[in-house]
Amino acid sequence: MSDIYKEELKTTTIHIPSKDIYKTKDIDGLIKFNLKKQIENVCGKYGYVLEDSVLVVKRSIGKIVTHNGISNIEYNITYRMKTILPCKGDIYEAIIDSITKMGLISYLRLESDKINSLKESPVLIIIPQMYLDKELDSYVKNQKIKVEVLDKRIKYR
Repeated sequence: MSDIYKEELKTTTIHIPSKDIYKTKDIDGLIKFNLKKQIENVCGKYGYVLEDSVLVVKRSIGKIVTHNGISNIEYNITYRMKTILPCKGDIYEAIIDSITKMGLISYLRLESDKINSLKESPVLIIIPQMYLDKELDSYVKNQKIKVEVLDKRIKYR
């Protein structure tokens, strides 16, 4: 199931309060912590960023910037992350969570053991009854099915 996510390399700028920099000796760890807090386990413009997948590849030397009298240290960083962003035509293996008159409600189960239900999954898959191969009665809860993405809607954050 490793083809569910894509690994991406991105560049961004991060601002860290100067008071936090003085409290630590591990600046790289502080940058990674702040970046993880901002983008992990949320859906953004690059898709859903998986937990514990962010890795800082390169960072610049910090530059002091002041906004409204508050000093921050600005770093340009390059980082690697794993994201899930369903695109038209992608095929996934989904688990059926519920069967309704409308069709099937299912979710993606990731490699981690933390995601075992619809509430914990980052991707909700709705399959209308008119797109099903078999009758609605032939499906059961927790059955694995292959689905092809026809369209998507992203709910940010």
